[in-house]
Order: sequence, then C-alpha cells, then structure tokens
Amino acid sequence: MQHHRKAKDEGFTLIELLIVIIILGILAAIVVFAVGSTRSDSIKATCKTDVKSIQLAAEAYKTKNGAYPVTTTGSGGSTGQAKLSDATVGGTLKGWPGGTSSTDDLMFVYASSGGTTYTVTVSGKNFSGSTHVVSDTSPDSGTGTNTTTDPYSVDQACTTS
Repeated sequence: MQHHRKAKDEGFTLIELLIVIIILGILAAIVVFAVGSTRSDSIKATCKTDVKSIQLAAEAYKTKNGAYPVTTTGSGGSTGQAKLSDATVGGTLKGWPGGTSSTDDLMFVYASSGGTTYTVTVSGKNFSGSTHVVSDTSPDSGTGTNTTTDPYSVDQACTTS
C-alpha cells in the first residue's frame, strides 16, 4: 500500500519549526555575549595606543628641546599639552587624543612642572570616578600607583573599572 502526499501535506511540522527557532535563539545568545565585551576591549586598546602616542610625543619633544614641555596656566600661556601637538615647537601629535570632558570615553591630561618629568592622567566615563596616572619618574614601588613607562603601567592605567 502506497501513501501519496497531497499538496496540503507539504511543509514543516510545528515541532520542526520550534526546534529551528530554539537553535536560532541559542546561537543569537552566544553571539550577543561574545560581542558584549568588544566595546570595553576597544576602549582599552584605544587608551593604550593614545597613552603610548603621548609618551612618544613627550620623548620626541625632549629630544628636540632638551626638556619635556612645561605645563603653564594663565591667559595666553601655552600648556605643555598644546606644545606636544604643535609642530612648530617640536610637537609630533597631529591632535590631542581623547575627549575634553570626563563624560567622554577617554580623557588624557599631560602635566609637567619642571620639564624633567611628566605625568599623563587617564580618566573618562569608563573609569568610575577614578583617574589613572602614567609617569616617567620611577618604577612602581608596589604601592599600587602607576609610575613607570614600561608597558605594564600603560596596561594598569588603561584598565577600566
């Protein structure tokens, strides 16, 4: 005895459709969780690159001028941060990286009072109200402060909380 399918018997059963929908839902959940950390990873990578760029610009400025650019305040005063991006005085940055406010993803502040040392403060909305400092002065003494130019201090400074 042969059973012939009729035109109305074509298609998928409800169980087959439910299985496909469940599999697609599981795959979508895996993708969402895999991509979820991508934003924080990209901010951390951008931070590391920008801090290294600032450090290299400060070193290039020191090589050309004999000292790091000094941070000055007051009307008409050029800050050290501006000097790092001013090619006429030895700056090598095309523009200052990061934002200008603590509500931006990243904000970098350069400071040098005597031209012999400098600090770069990293802050932004991803740092939960804290700031992280990278400096050229002395190795980390285990106090938890980031005070060295080795790659570990850049990693520490760019760790979001």
